[in-house]
Amino acid sequence: LAVGISGNGYRFDLSALPSGKVIFALLAHDGFFSTRKVCEPLNLPQRAPVIAIMHPYDGDNLVESQTLRLWVSASTCTARRVDDRDCRWLIDGHEVARGVEAWIATPGPGSHRCTVLVSDDGEQAEATVNFHVEGRHDAGPEDLQSCR
Repeated sequence: LAVGISGNGYRFDLSALPSGKVIFALLAHDGFFSTRKVCEPLNLPQRAPVIAIMHPYDGDNLVESQTLRLWVSASTCTARRVDDRDCRWLIDGHEVARGVEAWIATPGPGSHRCTVLVSDDGEQAEATVNFHVEGRHDAGPEDLQSCR
């Protein structure tokens, strides 16, 4: 959907459209009159899924021994749901889980790189975030004194 268009053409982002056979319809209105044109079917090529890591956040600070949620939003050009087998999670280059959503133990203290790979019909997308894990600090009796 676009408004305020003038001229003989319009370019739009194909990532929001499905792949395969599509039909475009144009409805033009000048304020008084409307006209409609439907094009012949076009074949759009296969594309990699559009993905975004929802958790962990880029630059996140986590605490050792917490449970870490791995969660990706994935849209495929075929409008099919992403199968858990087609979604791989890597922490520092090592596969740790599969699925759109997974829960794992937070890795040890330090800086880490989290990557998700999502495949659909032979096309693959990749997204990466970095996060930091702080060492676990257990409260001792001296810490409880400051709570009074």
